[in-house]
Amino acid sequence: LTEPRGNRSKKTLDWSDPYLSLKVVDKNADGIVVRGAKINISGAYASHEIVVLPQAAHFKGEEDYAVAFATPVDAKGITFVCQYSPYSAERDMADDIEELGNPVFGQRETSMVVFDNVFVPWERVFHCGEYPYSVKLVTRFARTHRMTCGGTCKVGFMNQIIGSAKLIQEYKGLEKAAHINEELAEMVALRETCRACGLAAAHKGSEEPPGSGVFLPDELMGNVSKLNVCNAFWRVMALAGDIGGGLIVTLPSLKELKNP
Repeated sequence: LTEPRGNRSKKTLDWSDPYLSLKVVDKNADGIVVRGAKINISGAYASHEIVVLPQAAHFKGEEDYAVAFATPVDAKGITFVCQYSPYSAERDMADDIEELGNPVFGQRETSMVVFDNVFVPWERVFHCGEYPYSVKLVTRFARTHRMTCGGTCKVGFMNQIIGSAKLIQEYKGLEKAAHINEELAEMVALRETCRACGLAAAHKGSEEPPGSGVFLPDELMGNVSKLNVCNAFWRVMALAGDIGGGLIVTLPSLKELKNP
């Protein structure tokens, strides 16, 4: 969904580089050819397929930017530019994959996906030139994303953070410390509030359009879920930092513990 884009105060057609937003550069009887980029796409290179949507509403004259399709990740012309983070550096220096945590799931990386004249056959094109409908694709994506990000994704992260904070409390022998138990209780309440909003968004979802067999989350509860998690997640991390204290910063890594 997300694109590099140009100066936000200007219209797409006024940007100095027309490929800051993904666009169609050719059409023929077999399909379309697209050029441009998508950014902040987490774990994209590890998937089998990429589903591409417009980032925003489009208007008359922007028909070439009104495009949605699916493509294999290894299609000719696709390049992934992955971020090089501290986790990447740590992985390069690791003697044993076990030092990096869970070797099965590992950690995700965000990438920029560059499309350099990528061909997409018509049977994989969902939207091409019908600019009045671009915004509907965006809003439908947002309804689902806000439910899953607020109600499941960050809730899973909070599960791990809370569990780690509880373990640190036990390691320190502070199970009876009232202020820490209160902080843990607050963390659980924040997590469960976000989870409840996500569940409500799903349960209150509706078929749209009626008779289509496609169900979308409730828009209001999805938005409430996302707004809650934006504050709750940082608060949970702050509380975990307070419980962990300096131990989190100075705790030896597995590599150091193995050093004779």
